[in-house]
Amino acid sequence: TGKLRTPINARPVILAAAPEELHALTLNALAGALAERQIEVCMLGQRVPTDALFAAVQRLGPVAVFVWSQAAATGNPAHLADLRKIRPAPALVAGGPGWPEVMPPGVIRVIDFSEAVSKIAQIVGE
Repeated sequence: TGKLRTPINARPVILAAAPEELHALTLNALAGALAERQIEVCMLGQRVPTDALFAAVQRLGPVAVFVWSQAAATGNPAHLADLRKIRPAPALVAGGPGWPEVMPPGVIRVIDFSEAVSKIAQIVGE
């Protein structure tokens, strides 16, 4: 993925799949849709271990972190808990049908692709 020439966000949006989540097509489509809106992303892909996601968030200081879960077996909110402690605090967006309906405080849940695009665009300030 090439860098955008003039992204509207100074801090990137991290896109990752939950640990053990093999479905990454939505992440690729989301990266493309956000690029069309000039929103810079950092794609981590499928099966991102919790500690690797934490390290990436610490290193990059993203404006938002989007974590995809297709299946209930991979949508464990505990994987997001430590991310809420990082400063500057990124917006945490849990996307997909694999997450439970009730999420921890500070975690935004979106179900479908268009909702994910619009929520991230809103967070970035588009």
